[in-house]
Amino acid sequence: MLTKQLSLVLCLAFVFMVKAQKSESEKLLIQAEEIAFYNPKEAKNIAEHTLKLSDNKEESFYISALSLYVMGKYDESLSDAFEAKAISEKNDNSIIQEKSLDIINRIFNLLQLSAYNSSGKLNARNPDKGMVASNYLIQGYSYLAENNIDSANYYLNESKSFLDFKNLGYPEMLYYGLNGDLKFKNKELESALENYKKAAEINENIENAFLSERIYTRLAAGYLALDSLAQFQQSREWVKHVSNETSHIENRASNQAYSLVIKEQDQEYTEKKSRFQWIFGGISLLLLISLFVKVIFYIRNKNKLKMLNQMQSYLKSQEKKEEIIPERVEPLPVIEEVQEKTINKTTSLLKESEQQLLAGLEKFETTKKFTNKDMSLSKLASQLGTNTKYLSEVINRHKLKNFNTYINELRIHYITEKIKSDPTYLNYKVSYLAEECGFSSHSSFTTVFKTIVGVSPSTFVEFVREEQNEKSDSA
Repeated sequence: MLTKQLSLVLCLAFVFMVKAQKSESEKLLIQAEEIAFYNPKEAKNIAEHTLKLSDNKEESFYISALSLYVMGKYDESLSDAFEAKAISEKNDNSIIQEKSLDIINRIFNLLQLSAYNSSGKLNARNPDKGMVASNYLIQGYSYLAENNIDSANYYLNESKSFLDFKNLGYPEMLYYGLNGDLKFKNKELESALENYKKAAEINENIENAFLSERIYTRLAAGYLALDSLAQFQQSREWVKHVSNETSHIENRASNQAYSLVIKEQDQEYTEKKSRFQWIFGGISLLLLISLFVKVIFYIRNKNKLKMLNQMQSYLKSQEKKEEIIPERVEPLPVIEEVQEKTINKTTSLLKESEQQLLAGLEKFETTKKFTNKDMSLSKLASQLGTNTKYLSEVINRHKLKNFNTYINELRIHYITEKIKSDPTYLNYKVSYLAEECGFSSHSSFTTVFKTIVGVSPSTFVEFVREEQNEKSDSA
């Protein structure tokens, strides 16, 4: 009897201890999620500690994935997020499952991979204020990239109610970064730099390499605009240092993403098929994916090489451009029987007036009048004192192109020279470059630019920037 009572007491004590331990773990996990955005290292330590104590391992893996995501360690974060998702599916924990999917899709989006789940959207139902604020700010960055200032400002302001400016962390860093970009856009350079510096200070605790690269790139642009060359050089050197780390993380994360997706697909496949079918199917799937990736990279590299060659040809043709000697106007043959009629009907342009028009065109090419958005054949003909028919014929005969192509080439040559000669143009958006050289549409400018130069405007700007950096380094 005494033995039974003692056993019952021990069992009750054991149950009590387990429940107490479980309660402690739950409190720690709640605390870890609250501090993950501004003290991710401590949150990560708590998550690792609770893995040994709690049965709810999906929550521990999720907190670990969230902390690693905040620190920019996307390869490690993906591993823990997939683990949290897998366990939460087995335990029917829909909240952790959705939060884990949120992190996975965020990282896939950052790596420019296809969205992991069917919706392809960031999880709007995540109740965490840090995630909600991050969603608003990420949308703000997207609109700013499209030069939609009003929408970017709207999402910046919407994020404020979810931010805790007492405990500065990841979302606050995004906030100062976006605010700095908007200030920079409005040419409020001093204010922009202050925001970037605040973001950099926050990142000293978080140590997110990707955000560090972005912040110091913006700082470098700001210092360059203010002619603070020493600070510009320091920021640029830091960007170079950090970019190596981000490149390694991106490569590892991309490989990890493919590896985890394939692993998950294989696990689902084994539940439906026999062992032999699984082995055969798994090998076939791997081969197909490998071949697909190789084909994609081959086509991508081939297209890049083609565009690079075309762009280099364009640059060489501009550097070695020879003066085009106007074609000599040959008189029309005279037939004796109709000589008198032929003289009366002459060629469409007399040689003297043709030369005057060519001289007028050469003078027109030395001005910036072709950058006017309303420049047309009729307007140019009026300026040169002729009619559209004569002017069109001269351009076709001597420029070997129609009027639209003639004007578009002048505009593209003008803006490429500006990009090559003036470093400030390397920081301008494509929409500004289009407006600067006379295009009324961002899309039409990009299409014409790519047709003439061989690459898109953004690729050309990046090429010139790298070329100038190489020259600066060698100097």
